[in-house]
Amino acid sequence: IVASQTGETKPPPATFADQSVASVPAVATSPAVDGALPEPKVFVDAKKVNRGIHAFHNQHSPITEEYRMMRTNVHSLSKGVKHVPKVVLFTSSVENEGKTITTINYSYTLACDRGKKVVLLDCDLRKGTTLKYFGLESSSQPGLSDLLDGKANVEDVIVGTRRDNFHVIFRGSLIDDPVEALGSEAMKRVIERLKTMYDHVILDAPPVLPVTDATVLADFADGVIMVVKLNKTPKSTVNQAIEVLKQTHTNVLGCVLTNVEYESQGYKKYYYYTTYGTYGDPRDTQKKE
Repeated sequence: IVASQTGETKPPPATFADQSVASVPAVATSPAVDGALPEPKVFVDAKKVNRGIHAFHNQHSPITEEYRMMRTNVHSLSKGVKHVPKVVLFTSSVENEGKTITTINYSYTLACDRGKKVVLLDCDLRKGTTLKYFGLESSSQPGLSDLLDGKANVEDVIVGTRRDNFHVIFRGSLIDDPVEALGSEAMKRVIERLKTMYDHVILDAPPVLPVTDATVLADFADGVIMVVKLNKTPKSTVNQAIEVLKQTHTNVLGCVLTNVEYESQGYKKYYYYTTYGTYGDPRDTQKKE
């Protein structure tokens, strides 16, 4: 599911074969840590989790198997180095490419790998939708923005799931300047703290071309994965986004293709979708909702 120009990763299904769009240098990260995770104050209701989170609902589905393949391919990017990338950022070139649902499925699949501790951060402080996929109300749950504002600590914002080793931090309250918050020393401290607590820190960022949030966040990541919607996003647009990232010396690991159609054991086709509005003032967005 991850395509690269090196040809070293495990090849995805034939439908993907000629869709490589990014160079993928490998990176090393700090080792995993031991110790118990804090007990979340809020837990996800499994019955309310969106059915598109296949890794959560059906570990034996063909789609979940694709995410396991993706997990293996990301690990294989680090052949020859001691550790796989620990902080990975998911983004896309434009909106509506299936980024968030892909990020959630991948993160949960990571947590199913031999008990690895995983935390998923919704870093889209403008229109983050991760919370909705987990069936929670945005008005009731503090998150990343509250953490950055000093209104909460890590123990206040982590949300638990049915897996003790998988936590989520949602976007939190809307703020006036998301870019400044995401590039702040406070954000750096949050990432460093989470790296001492979890084996994998996964960041769900806004798309690259509409706003600068993803390029700011990339400074804190060991690598970036681009989500690309097949037969929708022009290759030139994807390459433009990758060039924007590389201008800040970002390590682009590879890409994930969504909206892929194939037949397997009764699954005629599958799609990953996410919905974004117009990017701009997050408070304007809230009014539209």
